[in-house]
Amino acid sequence: MRTATTDRGAFLNVAGLQGLSPALVEGEPRLGRGKETAGRCGWVEFFAAVERAGVALVWDESDPEATSLVPLALAHGLFPTHSLAQGLERARQFVGALLARGPAR
Repeated sequence: MRTATTDRGAFLNVAGLQGLSPALVEGEPRLGRGKETAGRCGWVEFFAAVERAGVALVWDESDPEATSLVPLALAHGLFPTHSLAQGLERARQFVGALLARGPAR
């Protein structure tokens, strides 16, 4: 299932899981794979370019090769919706990990 986000934490999570690195090619944000080094930059510069370009990260957990940056207008229907209960559960998990005691229960 394809999912979109503009959340920086999700960008970093997906990039880490898929071995992607931030890059700028002619000022446009790109995600490099593996040993690609062309235009490699830091995350601060990358996120500034993402905001200027108005793009979202779109990925499919079943097809990591399909991960890409797309204009926000094209990603519109791919943003997940979460209930309050899901948000609270994610917050509990985050706090548990932050306190290094494993998932909160």
